[in-house]
Amino acid sequence: MYGRRGTAGVGALIAAAALVFGFGAVAAGAQTTSAHKTKATAASHRTHPNRGPSSVTKKEQKKGKDPKGDAAFGTVTAVNGTTTAGTCGTSGVAGTFTITNPKTTTATTVDVTTTTKFFDRAVTTGASFADVCVGKFAGVMGTTLTTGAISATAVGVKTPPKRLEAAFGTVTAVNGTTTAGTCGTSGVAGTFTVTNPKTTTATTVDVTTTTKFFDPAVTTGASFADVCVGKSAAAVGTTLTTGAISATAVAAFTPPKVLEAASGTVTAVNGTTTAGTCGTSGVAGTFTVTNPKTTTATTVDVTTTTKFFDRAVPTGASFADVCVGKSARAVGTTLTTGAISATVVSVTTPPTKSFFPGGPAHGHGHGHHSTRGPGGGPAHRNNHGFDNHGADHHGSDHHGSR
Repeated sequence: MYGRRGTAGVGALIAAAALVFGFGAVAAGAQTTSAHKTKATAASHRTHPNRGPSSVTKKEQKKGKDPKGDAAFGTVTAVNGTTTAGTCGTSGVAGTFTITNPKTTTATTVDVTTTTKFFDRAVTTGASFADVCVGKFAGVMGTTLTTGAISATAVGVKTPPKRLEAAFGTVTAVNGTTTAGTCGTSGVAGTFTVTNPKTTTATTVDVTTTTKFFDPAVTTGASFADVCVGKSAAAVGTTLTTGAISATAVAAFTPPKVLEAASGTVTAVNGTTTAGTCGTSGVAGTFTVTNPKTTTATTVDVTTTTKFFDRAVPTGASFADVCVGKSARAVGTTLTTGAISATVVSVTTPPTKSFFPGGPAHGHGHGHHSTRGPGGGPAHRNNHGFDNHGADHHGSDHHGSR
């Protein structure tokens, strides 16, 4: 299929290029003179698991080579024994490389000499062994040696298209630091980690000076400085051998704040639990509210921008109205410490409980007042100074005269 006896020159070059650049039909047409001949020689063809078939005589097999040409194609996995990605051969120097068939995973060693011809689409003229690099695709035509390696007559090389990968989630580290609010530096290369909130998978993202950044909160000039621990981010780029993503573009944005609330009795203000201790107006500080049902204590941070409301203070309520013993409700965002950074605080003074021992005293409406009479019962005096159960102030008795 790949050539008749004596055509290992031009035919091999065409076939090698066809293997890499996808001109299978052209190669087949160039190497097959007629359907009749293909049928006639099919029985004598042999197939290598990583190579094209070729007809071989017993005499040629004994010599350990196939003058009609053998083929192999796949990903270059090693050059001169080195498997490091990007490792290349040297122009004009003999050497070896390994290609692995992506379907069969069969690895084939390829020997190149100073006469081997090279082709690379990305190189207009002068392609050489230096263009054969670990990670590229390659197609080879040549003769099979007794070692099983192919002595290459022609090698076609192609850089595989980059496959973009994406990672998104919460930024949990920037340049190895996990402290909330830590950001990258504009115009400087670095790394950050994004953790997927659903799968909890952490992906390292490498950024360079050419990485493009986007942030809805930054009209122009978004940069690595906008990637901060605690923000959300999405990165698109190519996967490195380390598993990290080399980012072409990164979008960062601040996730919407989720408001939290805490209410209960104020049990401490700025760390003091003494009843009646209050905050200071216009000054930042903290107080603790304890839920009377769950007994859960929550620390509340207040700032100079926190808004305060107190029914007893129609205007100008402040942190000074937050006192130990009062009731309070705070609404804001939860900090990494578990405290609430309060946006709004409302304060109320709990009602005072009062009662009258011995039962209530009753008046009669027109200035009547009561005193205790004999036997502990209430005695009523009218506006004229008469005692209902005793003599009046003028000596007359309701029940008769003395």
